[in-house]
Amino acid sequence: TLMLTVLGARIGQSLWPAYAEAMARGDWSWVRPAYRRAERFTLVTYVLFAGLFAVFAQPIVRFWTRGRLIPSNGVIWLLAVYLGILCWVNLIGYFLMAARRIRYMALTGIVGGVLSVPLSLFLGRHFGLEGVACCNVIMAGVFLLPPLLFAAHRTLSGVRNCEIPVV
Repeated sequence: TLMLTVLGARIGQSLWPAYAEAMARGDWSWVRPAYRRAERFTLVTYVLFAGLFAVFAQPIVRFWTRGRLIPSNGVIWLLAVYLGILCWVNLIGYFLMAARRIRYMALTGIVGGVLSVPLSLFLGRHFGLEGVACCNVIMAGVFLLPPLLFAAHRTLSGVRNCEIPVV
């Protein structure tokens, strides 16, 4: 899982200065396809790694903890989904930082973080570890990914102001 998030971060980090330079020159004919290629590569890579993670996580954790901890399939699959969302969010985040949409990203992160604590406590109390993992998926999938995708789409469309009122 760490390898997957590092790979996602490396792709975004390597493209950040290139995006910024191309945007400063107004070269959107390079930015749009470069972003789309990076997005496709990240998603395909995630699906492959998530599948491997889901298949081999239990034996690896069982070996690593000498049989004292065996995560449920639900926790494993929820974490696989969560990691995929995070890889996508990271890629979008580097793109938006290159486009100087930092305030918008910070706002979505703060709202998600503030809402995450009570939801995690509630779901954890009622569903245990699977509830906490489910909270991560909900928070990343509802409060991070959709608004950031929206901002990235608006930026790629040439709309300069992608501020969205907080509801």
